[in-house]
Amino acid sequence: MRKITRKPTAALSGNICSCHGKDLKLFCRTDQKCTCLLCAVYEHKHHGMILASEERSKWEGELVSSQQKIKKRIQDRENDMKVLQHEMDAINYSADKALKESEEIFTQLLHLINNMRSDVKLQIKSQQKTKVSRAKELRAKLQQELRWLRRRDAELEQLSHRKDHAKEKLHTIFTDTSTKISLIEKEVSVSPKTRAEFLKFSTQLTLDPDTVNTRMLLSEENRRATFVSKKQAYPGHPERFMNRSQVLSRESLTGRHYWEVEWSGSGMYVAVAYKSIMRTGDESEFGNNDNSWALRCSSSHYELSHKRVCEWFSGPQSSRIGVYLSHTAGVLSFYSVSDTMILLHRVQATFTQPLYAGLRAYHFLGADLSAVFSELEQMDTVTE
Repeated sequence: MRKITRKPTAALSGNICSCHGKDLKLFCRTDQKCTCLLCAVYEHKHHGMILASEERSKWEGELVSSQQKIKKRIQDRENDMKVLQHEMDAINYSADKALKESEEIFTQLLHLINNMRSDVKLQIKSQQKTKVSRAKELRAKLQQELRWLRRRDAELEQLSHRKDHAKEKLHTIFTDTSTKISLIEKEVSVSPKTRAEFLKFSTQLTLDPDTVNTRMLLSEENRRATFVSKKQAYPGHPERFMNRSQVLSRESLTGRHYWEVEWSGSGMYVAVAYKSIMRTGDESEFGNNDNSWALRCSSSHYELSHKRVCEWFSGPQSSRIGVYLSHTAGVLSFYSVSDTMILLHRVQATFTQPLYAGLRAYHFLGADLSAVFSELEQMDTVTE
């Protein structure tokens, strides 16, 4: 197609020749303009001529074809834009999803790290507490031994200046001294650290039906106590606890002993008490007097009570509590027992009477409360 120098719309505009007043029926392809018959004869002689209507039809056809091509190209580009927009949306969605998932992963990792940090801190603090407590216990025993030895030394010094030599008195002092030193050395040098060592002092305990409160039901073997809402028809007995859901063991405890208590429910007290503890009123409650020590176990914390003074503390939660008693050394320790033994609390006291193990239900928390003295492995026992 030859080059067009004018726009068809300009060439075909107007219907009357301005020179001759005739209809512009012809189109000069040479000059690209519409002409009348007279212009074609005189001014456009030997030029390529065609009817204006034919030229218009040709240009209109090309115009329609161009419009169709343009419209198709517009549609194609719009489709390309839609595909591109879809790809951009997919990219943004994938990126947002990846960011969200990575944020969740990092949040979980941070939470895990924080939990691990808390666990490590708890273990370190627990080990620190255990070791410091053992060191303090040993220091207290050594100080006690020093005081006793100094008193004995002073007594011997006085006796050394007596003319009668006080043979009988000296014999008594020497005997007491040897026995006392033997006990002190034994207590200082042999301190249980592992569960296997504790089990050497294991003591099988049973519950005393004469002391059990009417809101507690004992198992046939008298090892398990369960809190019940209905009062039991137990016969009257002067040693029965009347106002608190608790019970004492049959066995008295002197020397060194270890036992374990498995508990379930919302809360349970693991205790030791003198048999002289009151059986009625607020004073009969374990830990609410100077005749008993009680550890309250719950799902959130622990609480040690004695003489109406309560000490709250946290520790690893366990449904099994180990209790170690050294009556002579005045040591009462409570442990969380699982794969390892973790010291929860240690009491240093002077025990003036034999002790009895005790269990007490945390009041009005439901009939699922129970505790049992565990059957412990038989080990080579150690006696004092």
